Amino acid sequence: MPRWTLEQARETKAGKVFFDRQGKPALKVEYTKPAESKRKKNRIASGTKYNTTVVKQYFKECGLPEPEVEFRFHPKRKWKFDFAFPQQRVALEVEGGIFTHGAHGAISGVLRDIQKYNAAATMGWLMLRCLPVNICMQETVEMVRQTLGAARNDGEQGGSTS
Repeated sequence: MPRWTLEQARETKAGKVFFDRQGKPALKVEYTKPAESKRKKNRIASGTKYNTTVVKQYFKECGLPEPEVEFRFHPKRKWKFDFAFPQQRVALEVEGGIFTHGAHGAISGVLRDIQKYNAAATMGWLMLRCLPVNICMQETVEMVRQTLGAARNDGEQGGSTS
């Protein structure tokens, strides 16, 4: 059972704050606007931030195996998954910056992501995607749990022939 839940979250102007059972802040999800620039094309977006240690702890408390963080999956490219479960070949990508013209929201970033995700799929990886504000939500945990179960079942059935 996780230490914090959606009901224990408080919305603030800066984002959401999740509290643990003792009422101490356990996770802060910040909403930030892109830094204004004189030239629109040079706009820098910091996006929503999350703490990978907190996410790993949340997953553990929800009964998920511990994911690898910033897992490099490709033998030649420097591509990394935000969170990966290498034994099951399941990856969770956190799509930050899509609303603030960050890397994932710009056309060039979308094109790079498509190339990365297609390469991962051809290597047998199952890709899951979520927003930073949803990373420590029960629906994300259930999505990961179901995908890990499906990957495990596929792996067990893959070696058998009818």
